[in-house]
Amino acid sequence: MKLLGAFTKHCISSIASSCLICLGVANNAAAVSLTETVDAGGFLFNAGQSNTQVVGTTLDSINGNLTDTGTGNPDIDLYQFQATGVTFTASTVGGTTIDTQLFLFNASGIGLFASDNADNFTFQSSISANLTAGQIYYLGISSFGSTPQSSGGEIFNIPAFGQTAANGAGAAAALNSWSSNPVPEFGSYNITVSGAQFVGSTANAAAVPFDFNPTFGVTILGVWAGWKYVKNRKKN
Repeated sequence: MKLLGAFTKHCISSIASSCLICLGVANNAAAVSLTETVDAGGFLFNAGQSNTQVVGTTLDSINGNLTDTGTGNPDIDLYQFQATGVTFTASTVGGTTIDTQLFLFNASGIGLFASDNADNFTFQSSISANLTAGQIYYLGISSFGSTPQSSGGEIFNIPAFGQTAANGAGAAAALNSWSSNPVPEFGSYNITVSGAQFVGSTANAAAVPFDFNPTFGVTILGVWAGWKYVKNRKKN
């Protein structure tokens, strides 16, 4: 009975320690940035794709460049992401020197929210919105003066600061063009985001990380602890 009691106590202690280690690893999982390696387009069909990580990987920032296209047209970058269900936020405040604008669209290209200046003290932008978990959305960035259009006209009438819902004459229709901008700005940017994740792809869908199953894990850890205890008793 003493041997059994000692064995049980040793197993519980080993299991508890191992579970804490597993939980610590899970809680410290790192979020991942999305970096523009090929110029992201300004439309749904050529937007930057968040498919370089497995589906569900947390997206915490987007890094890119607004470049001089050499055609007289402004560079607009649009990025795809999947909502997590918690409040989505996006901000260029502290992430660039460009006078930015941010735009949020649903999976069909219908405008949802836009921001020029986050407040009256900055030229950078921020958006906050409650989005549907698991749904695809698109986040767009431009320099001041470039605005999204639809077949009905401008999608947003953007205020001097703060964010606005789609309120322009073209708000009911999907994005199909951008207004010209005679003095676009160029440079790098970092957009910090929350409430967003990668959509994954067929190529990496099988690379789902190991999901610790408590029942299975405890069973395996118990067997391991028991084997170690018996082995040590034999040595003694």
